[in-house]
Amino acid sequence: IDKAALESIRSSREFIPMPTPATGADANPFGANRLFYANPQLAVAWRGLRDALHLDSSDSALEARLENLATVPSAFWIDTKDKIVGADQPGTLEAILASAAALADQNDGVAPLCTFVWYNLPNRDCHAKASSGEICCSGRLPDGRCDLSPQSGGCQEGLHEYMTEYADPFIEVLTRYVATVPVAIVLEPDSLANLITNAADPQCGAATYEAYTKGIEYAVRRLSEAAPSVSLYLDAGHGGWLGWDDDTKKYMKLVCNLGKATASFHV
Repeated sequence: IDKAALESIRSSREFIPMPTPATGADANPFGANRLFYANPQLAVAWRGLRDALHLDSSDSALEARLENLATVPSAFWIDTKDKIVGADQPGTLEAILASAAALADQNDGVAPLCTFVWYNLPNRDCHAKASSGEICCSGRLPDGRCDLSPQSGGCQEGLHEYMTEYADPFIEVLTRYVATVPVAIVLEPDSLANLITNAADPQCGAATYEAYTKGIEYAVRRLSEAAPSVSLYLDAGHGGWLGWDDDTKKYMKLVCNLGKATASFHV
């Protein structure tokens, strides 16, 4: 975005000044010398593939690559309510954080960074519908997906479900571990970007707009209050999506108008 466009945004009455970005050692949670949590389930899967291939000595290079993949860290998608609680259920938020906390005892008290994708807004993925979620603003279609056609009635019930059955339990589990385990969260990818470029899609209309804006506002506020040490990343699409001046300006105004000026997050 060019200087003139930035000045236009700053001079707008809708613009709320953003906080000064963090600097120093804590500015980038993914910085050098950081330990990262590797998914033990993926490790088992990669090693299972290695064993299933019955590799012999001539395949040592491939075997080494598969072993390396078993130790590559990854983010964890918490995209349904049943992935939050359950210390004895591999892949849940609680199990991952408990496992990372236990690793601190093996590394002089330093736990690896865990990265999660927070992803369960009502009317999720309103335009492409490739990853429709479990929480709806209104009813469901016969195939179980959200019925996105009614957009005039708001999203009060969907937001209540999102806040009380997804956001609040997520934060409750998180607060039990953040003193020990460093955490980064990518918050609701694609969602705000959809509101910018797909505003003409009836299925991304008033109810979905309410769901996305109020849901994300609630999530950022609650996370910032309850777990201020967590690094929050608010998704801004990518350069081929929101990289044009008009769309970038619309996105920045939308973010500022959500009241994020008091929260600490990255875009």
